Amino acid sequence: MEQEERQLLVRRVAEADGLAVQAKIVWASEQSSLLITTAAGWSVEHDSSKRGQRRKRSSIGEEKARQRNRSFRTKYRALLEHAGCNWWW
Repeated sequence: MEQEERQLLVRRVAEADGLAVQAKIVWASEQSSLLITTAAGWSVEHDSSKRGQRRKRSSIGEEKARQRNRSFRTKYRALLEHAGCNWWW
């Protein structure tokens, strides 16, 4: 009887150790999943903020080009009208 109880105890301890290992594996998997998800979210946020900065720079560049074009038209309009070339604006 005592022998059977010892064998049962040994089995329970082995089973508990196995469950502990499984729990550690699950915990490590959850942590790595959380890390990957956080990195992906950061990457998306980082890319979208860069995209917003590019749009801002692009719109600033477009505005500067419009201003140069207006300036050019203002400077040379009289000259071109005098030359008979008023078709371009």
